[in-house]
Amino acid sequence: MVLYHYDFVGDTADLNAKGQQKLARIAEWLPKTFDSVIIEDIPNHPELARTRQQVVLTRLQSSAFPISDERVVVGTPISNGLGPNESRIIRQNLINQTSRRGVTTSTSAATYSGSGYTSGGGSQSGGSAIGSSTQN
Repeated sequence: MVLYHYDFVGDTADLNAKGQQKLARIAEWLPKTFDSVIIEDIPNHPELARTRQQVVLTRLQSSAFPISDERVVVGTPISNGLGPNESRIIRQNLINQTSRRGVTTSTSAATYSGSGYTSGGGSQSGGSAIGSSTQN
């Protein structure tokens, strides 16, 4: 649950429209998780990051599920997101899946058993097939 620099209006502590939507989703998740809300650190403007932290904390404390001060932190997000190569591969895969209408060309379906993926089309106890489809 991260609010990035681009979730705010320029170099201010005001959330933009997308940031407000994201904060609303975060507020819905807070009662269901123990995760912290991370405000992206701005190394060149630490005072701006702290101000953003206070603004977000104030808004969350006035929500239906108020939170403690320790749950809103300034820091570096754990995930760096996708790089350009990964995003190109994912986009191409989505285009391919759309053009095939979701039908896979593979003869073996992968299954998930909770401990890892196996191939061969068979289903293990408690697992469900992933990627299996029927061709018309």
